Amino acid sequence: MIAYLVLGFALLLCLYLLGRWFIEANPKDVIRVLKWGIGLLLLLLIVFLLVSGRLGWALAGLPALYVWFRRFHSLFNIGKTARSWYGQGQKEQKTTPPRDGMTRQEALAILGLEEGARPEEIKAAYHRLIAQVHPDKGGSDYLASQINQAKDILLND
Repeated sequence: MIAYLVLGFALLLCLYLLGRWFIEANPKDVIRVLKWGIGLLLLLLIVFLLVSGRLGWALAGLPALYVWFRRFHSLFNIGKTARSWYGQGQKEQKTTPPRDGMTRQEALAILGLEEGARPEEIKAAYHRLIAQVHPDKGGSDYLASQINQAKDILLND
């Protein structure tokens, strides 16, 4: 009885760790692990059926599995087509490029400062804002470039 309890807790721990990895993993890594995992499970199933003497039953069921494989393959192709349509839509989107002629007043407004701000205040406002909108943290390239341009204008004047 205790062995089943320990086995259950170990299974829950494995599921928890697998879930955390799934949330944080790159989608390409997830697909690669799923492909290898399914292949390994099929190999283990074939070995089990071979050892238990039921390989003939498994071979008899292959035609039915082929039908299911074709269905999933067609769904996979539909998914690839939809993804390519969506990807083309993303490429066609235009973003507004930053303007080159930013004035000092606009730069002050972007950083939330007033005329006569010291360089330390400019740098502090820059660091506060760029931490919120940096592209590496899911922010906007456009906003980050505007904040960078505002800082450059105010510190070079």
